Amino acid sequence: MKTHEWLDKYNAIWLSVPDYHDITPKNKPFDEISQWNGKDIKDMSRYLLGVVTQSLRGGNPAQRSIFNHAIECTQALLEFNMYARYKSHDDSTLTYMEDVLCRFHSIEDVFLLERAGKQVKAKSNALRMDLIKKQKVDEETDAETWTPSKMRCELNAWRDYVSHDLDVSKELDADITFPKIHLMSRWVEQIC
Repeated sequence: MKTHEWLDKYNAIWLSVPDYHDITPKNKPFDEISQWNGKDIKDMSRYLLGVVTQSLRGGNPAQRSIFNHAIECTQALLEFNMYARYKSHDDSTLTYMEDVLCRFHSIEDVFLLERAGKQVKAKSNALRMDLIKKQKVDEETDAETWTPSKMRCELNAWRDYVSHDLDVSKELDADITFPKIHLMSRWVEQIC
């Protein structure tokens, strides 16, 4: 949501969740909460999908695809959480847990650009500098034949090219490495 500048909308919807039954009203925006306790997580799992879905309404066609994947990923994670809270399991519930976890892992790449670490960011900055140097060399060789409109078109094309290459670089080098995400893959084994 930070990448697409939708965090304010998300926080507004987050804070508007009403006090209902045993759900405590929110007094802080989502991004300001630093620690969660068990009751907070249990409460949040009851309405998180609705908040995410409402927050990600709209957007341009390119964003829609990303938003739909983010919603699906959130849904899979919440379904896994729901199955994990069962007091007892049988073969079918364990199979459901594994299926939901596979679905989550198949679409978790929607969050990879945000998980780029310091090394990945340094590498992408080096790539950006190389691409900018290449652009300057190309501009110097063709500068005599360019009109102002052609120069503008060329600069926009280069900007898009650099942006795309950086996104691809970050996505290839980024990884989701949360210990809690990894522990989910051991959950069914531990229950058995």
